[in-house]
Amino acid sequence: MKERWQQLDLLILTAGAIQRPGLEPRVRSEVSSLLQLLLKECSAVPAKAREADHEQDHA
Repeated sequence: MKERWQQLDLLILTAGAIQRPGLEPRVRSEVSSLLQLLLKECSAVPAKAREADHEQDHA
């Protein structure tokens, strides 16, 4: 669980960093898109783990 919080902290720091002036809009857009994909993956992993646990409980 600690690792997950560290990942989320890193995402928050990165999201804040891309808001700084001086970053090209194209680069900001690319980084934002990548962060969104990463967030989706981070939230999908616990959901898949819960599904697997649920299936094992009913097997």
